[in-house]
Amino acid sequence: MHCEGILSGKLKHSLLATVDENLSIVMVICNDHVYKKSLNALMQVRARNGRPIVIDDDSVPLGNLEDCEYVLQVPRTVDCIQNILTVIPLQLLS
Repeated sequence: MHCEGILSGKLKHSLLATVDENLSIVMVICNDHVYKKSLNALMQVRARNGRPIVIDDDSVPLGNLEDCEYVLQVPRTVDCIQNILTVIPLQLLS
């Protein structure tokens, strides 16, 4: 199965046209310096009937994710360790 990682800011310039209800999408959204870009990418995916699996830290307001069907929360910690915590669900998925 083909799999590709894309930055939130680059989504508009790449595979956004292929998003539909059948495309499997996993998004990592943390409350960090790219939080607004990540939420924008999530809104773009949802506008195209995408059904993403969202991995977020517990400091992200759930009101922003209320229309997402699948949300996995990991604990919020310092930035240098946060990446490790968000990768664990991705490793289990793979």
